[in-house]
Amino acid sequence: MKPGVPLELLRASPSRSDRKRAVASRAGHHGLDWVEVRQVRGLDWVLRLHFIRHSAEAGGSDIPPGLEPLHLRVLDEDGQPVPATARALEPVDAHSVEALLVLERGSSAVLTHRPLTLVLEGLDSVDPVFRQAPFQLTLEHDEPAPSAPAPGPRDTAALAPASYQAKDYESFSRLLLDRMRLTVPAWQERHVADVGVMLVELLSHVGDTLSYYQDAVAAEAYLGTARRRASLRRHARLLDYTVHEGCTPRVWVHVALPETQLELELPAGTLFVTEPPAAPRSAWDVHPPQHHSCFESLDPARLYVEHNAFHPYTWGARVAELPQGTASVTLRGHYPRLRAGDVLLLEELRSSTTGLREDADPEHRHAVRLNAKPVLDEDPLDSTPLTHVSWFPEDALPFALSAGTTPDGLNLMQVLGNVVLADHGATQPEVEAVVQADGTAHVDLGNLRVVSSERYTAPVLRTRPASEMLTQQPRRALPWVQVLERRPGRDVEWSIRHELLSSGRHERHFVAEVNDGDELVLRFGDGHYGRRLPPGTRLRVRYRTGIELMANVGADRLVRMDARFAPFVESVRNPLPAQGGVTPEDAERVRRDAPLSFRTQERCVTDEDYVTLARRVPGVRAAALHLAWNGSWHVARVHVLPQDGRTPTPRLLERVRRYLAHHRLTGIEVETRPPEFVPLDIALEVGVKPGHSSGSVRRTLEQELGGGTLEDGRPAFFHPSAFSFGQPVYLAPLIARAASVHGVAWVKAFRFERWGQDESSELESGRILPGPTEVVQVEGRPGRPDLGLVDIHVTGGGR
Repeated sequence: MKPGVPLELLRASPSRSDRKRAVASRAGHHGLDWVEVRQVRGLDWVLRLHFIRHSAEAGGSDIPPGLEPLHLRVLDEDGQPVPATARALEPVDAHSVEALLVLERGSSAVLTHRPLTLVLEGLDSVDPVFRQAPFQLTLEHDEPAPSAPAPGPRDTAALAPASYQAKDYESFSRLLLDRMRLTVPAWQERHVADVGVMLVELLSHVGDTLSYYQDAVAAEAYLGTARRRASLRRHARLLDYTVHEGCTPRVWVHVALPETQLELELPAGTLFVTEPPAAPRSAWDVHPPQHHSCFESLDPARLYVEHNAFHPYTWGARVAELPQGTASVTLRGHYPRLRAGDVLLLEELRSSTTGLREDADPEHRHAVRLNAKPVLDEDPLDSTPLTHVSWFPEDALPFALSAGTTPDGLNLMQVLGNVVLADHGATQPEVEAVVQADGTAHVDLGNLRVVSSERYTAPVLRTRPASEMLTQQPRRALPWVQVLERRPGRDVEWSIRHELLSSGRHERHFVAEVNDGDELVLRFGDGHYGRRLPPGTRLRVRYRTGIELMANVGADRLVRMDARFAPFVESVRNPLPAQGGVTPEDAERVRRDAPLSFRTQERCVTDEDYVTLARRVPGVRAAALHLAWNGSWHVARVHVLPQDGRTPTPRLLERVRRYLAHHRLTGIEVETRPPEFVPLDIALEVGVKPGHSSGSVRRTLEQELGGGTLEDGRPAFFHPSAFSFGQPVYLAPLIARAASVHGVAWVKAFRFERWGQDESSELESGRILPGPTEVVQVEGRPGRPDLGLVDIHVTGGGR
């Protein structure tokens, strides 16, 4: 193409047609109109070059004077030269010339069916616009095609088949236009309004769409290339891998009632909302306002005005400390309406050092759930009414709190009641859906996202520790969707499931899937796996929407609530931040982790498998197995050591048992037990250096060699975290720990054995070896040697 020639003139357009008429009306100006492939035999091509016919007024020859083989050049679709050489030119008539071109060996198969361009170079009389013309090679044939005038009809029997390399709109359009030049050479119009051009564009669009579906079907057939989330989810499920859709954050909300409102009933689904975002202060504000976050209560709650806030009773002291690990407290006043399952929230109001609210630690806020009915009591000294409350050990205080008042009489802490659990999301208005012939129903979400969360029944919500309510497992979360089947007289509720493979033929179960678009797909059973719904059945559908990660709001952000109850409420706040919000699993992680899931051992086969899987349960530090035969079947007795303390709670043992029962082999029963403790009986004789108090040294030794935590935060020698199953106790480190105490001159052991053992050689060997399911124990309680005791005899000291 000559530089400066617009691309519009090189394509079919009105401008090109006007240019062609101008060339035809002027003598001495020539142009290549179109190229006809006459014969392709091996490496030889025979092309017929048709030139623009001059009008009768212009006269003159239509073939450019001085045309030679060296003026012919062939280019491919990328504009690169083709290794073809013109050998001869032979005029056919006054308007056309036949050219013989010889191709280099090895290039014929590559160029077949590809769009090519013939260019005339070195001829000044040839118009720059009509210096080139496209053509395409046909299949080989032995005899040349019969000559025919340019505007006449063409024989389509010898045309080449369509190229299957065309995959998009542009390539389809180019292929059709090239074919039209061969089949209908008289059609030269390329204007967009032309009917022929319209048909070419329409067929190219259809071909492009079909090509996309062809590629999409092939891509969705494999996990590594699938793009639709539904395809990724189902491919991963075949590998026993569950793709999670994220889960919502949860938060504890405190609702305070005014004095005029004695009580208030809040239904499940009560809405709590953050403060609306502030408008940008200026056009240069780089932090645009975010949308407010919505939360809804999970279960109904009855609130009482006297439960707005409680204050701990200090038994006459101005300040009393609730140490770390506390699981009970005494409240000032009688509160007969408190009951087991209620949630209280302990909050530090002022610093115990300065007495200022500004110095209060915002991290010193903790929610607890009462595990027993509160006990009403009174102080025998002054008959002050009291209420004793206790909570689950899992909710024990993770930090120390100071109760009491400042010198000015201001409370250092408070215990909040009227606390409800809220889950992120806003329930949308009910919509109607119709079951299709394939057993699915579709709901348009309208650019909203359905959130997922773990489902709990009302009894479970009141019997689980508060510390377990804010954490969820995303792979157990289900989309928050409710479906009611419309029936005459009443509506029937259906239950959501992860899948229908375990559903019976009469069970009303369904699966909710959120596709890549804004559509919710409800899939029902087929009569074998889940109950089948007849096509045309009308459904009532409700769903909750939100954004999981953005809803992890900070503390004291929820300040508004449902307008129906706001007039009866004094204030709303969330003392603790929301937590647990997780975004859906991304596609790249699914492609990476799903193929590896079946390689993970998920079955208890060996003894080590029981120990490994038991340690996966949150709250388990170590585990040991004893496989026994009870006369009828094998029993796997798993001993559990908790993360905190020595004795596991019954709730932790039950969680471990249920988890291992899911992974056990058939014919093996699983039992969970606490460790088999081995109390130790140790006696030391300690010499105290002159100038040190023997009583002070003795107390320090009892703390260092006990089972608690020292004042500086260091664990004692026999702290529960220091020993595990089967871990031996050596005498040398024990003596070294005692000798490191300030004021100790020397240490000698004269008893080192298990408690209650008559004779042993453990003192001579310097070690005590517990069994595989045993853990050493030294509580250090006077009068309870059966819990382990280090008896210390001191000598010396003083002046």
